[in-house]
Amino acid sequence: MSKFDSLAQVVGRLIEEPEAHGHMGQLAQDLGLERSQFQRMFKEQMGITPARFRQFLMSRRALAHLRMDKSILAASLDAGFSSSSRLHDALITWEAMSPGMMRHGGTGQKITHGVTDSLLGPMMLAWTEMGLCFVGFVQTYDGSFHDLRTRHPHALHQRDDVTAKQFLHDMGFMTGQPCQCRMHLMGSNFQLQVWRALLQVRQGFWTSYGDLAEAMGKPKASRAIGGAVGANPLAVLVPCHRVMAADGRWNGYHWGLDIKKALIAIEAGDQSSDSTSFME
Repeated sequence: MSKFDSLAQVVGRLIEEPEAHGHMGQLAQDLGLERSQFQRMFKEQMGITPARFRQFLMSRRALAHLRMDKSILAASLDAGFSSSSRLHDALITWEAMSPGMMRHGGTGQKITHGVTDSLLGPMMLAWTEMGLCFVGFVQTYDGSFHDLRTRHPHALHQRDDVTAKQFLHDMGFMTGQPCQCRMHLMGSNFQLQVWRALLQVRQGFWTSYGDLAEAMGKPKASRAIGGAVGANPLAVLVPCHRVMAADGRWNGYHWGLDIKKALIAIEAGDQSSDSTSFME
């Protein structure tokens, strides 16, 4: 089991079992580490101490309960993009595709992809001449390439790992730097609406399918919205990992729940680095 896999299990326990925080020594022992070693490794990999991460989870849960009468996402939409948003329409090419165009599958379109390592494991990135069109976490190369080809079955595919590494750097993933990549989002009009809404869920906040539906003025479309969230082609950049079940449960994630939980932990670390509100 890799270091990341071990920490992902710990993150999952801290998220799902708040009482586990009181047994930090046991969590460390389960990994074969001293408590101090465990805390140091957690901070190095996740950018936040276990104690601060638990406090982050508790504050977000409390905030969600306090705001049950008003969608957090709706409030965000009312306020518009914050100045610190990592994504702006200026960096995104939105390509609405009719059902016929989607069936056409991008015939003749050139898509280059590559695989590169990140702190959360290997990632596959793919791009057109207009920008990134796919970002995903890799369990197997064949599985990820199948995912990409299913989305663009008739495109002309080629591989370039060197440029993929540069794209990952330009994304600012886990560096705290703003995204400098252009993005090329292709989908139906409805999918694009959902992905636009996801871009407005700020780091450190969560939303639900119901909140998205209300914010989009489609209160009965939760199921369809769930499908569009699941079809998001740009992991991390379009933050579908910030969508939870209405009751706070951790629902599915295209690239696996361990990755989803790790992303939430990392974002909590980014939040705490700029705040004194988290106590050790």
